[in-house]
Amino acid sequence: MPIQHPNAKRAYITHEGRFFAHPFRMVLVIETDLHTNPQHPDFDAQKLNDLINAGQAYVAAQSRQVDGFHIIPTDDPI
Repeated sequence: MPIQHPNAKRAYITHEGRFFAHPFRMVLVIETDLHTNPQHPDFDAQKLNDLINAGQAYVAAQSRQVDGFHIIPTDDPI
């Protein structure tokens, strides 16, 4: 897995694009068991910030081949 963080449960690359829009974007998706809602009682800003830093480090190391990342909480339903 490309992300080295204890709360990153799954990570993968997706390709995003719109009709007739070029080039497509490559985006890293990071699934986590962290709560991302600051109002949740188990929200941990430091752990989330560390995960964000890990995502930024991965994207920076990819020599501009990955355009960004999304963090998706797996245990934080709407």
